[in-house]
Amino acid sequence: ALLYFVYYSQTAKLQAKEKKINEQQEIIPALQEQLEEYQRTRPHESPFQLMLQDPMSKKLFDYIDKLQNPPDCRTARLFVRREFYHWGMGSDLHSNVQHLIMAISTNRAFVIGINDFRYAPASGCASRDWNCFFLPIS
Repeated sequence: ALLYFVYYSQTAKLQAKEKKINEQQEIIPALQEQLEEYQRTRPHESPFQLMLQDPMSKKLFDYIDKLQNPPDCRTARLFVRREFYHWGMGSDLHSNVQHLIMAISTNRAFVIGINDFRYAPASGCASRDWNCFFLPIS
């Protein structure tokens, strides 16, 4: 009786997941169509530019820009990240976002104080830092 219960409960869970996947797959063509329409009608606008049209987003980005570009770098308050755990690029990116949030919440400029970016190619990027792949924060 216990095996019968486990079998049917697992079957029901799998059927529910399959139904959800099917529903999501039905949505994908509509989303692709919306994206293509957006790209046809607004080829010059990036998602970032659209985000800046929102007053609160613009205020936040202006604040981050102000923190990341102080008038005098010698007297600026800094939040320096000095070590990475190297659990993977996604983990490092996530951790940098967390450190950026801490820097913003303490009114400091976020600085990555490590020049050895392990994911940078051995050739083609002499600096071997995050700038090999990413634009500056601000």
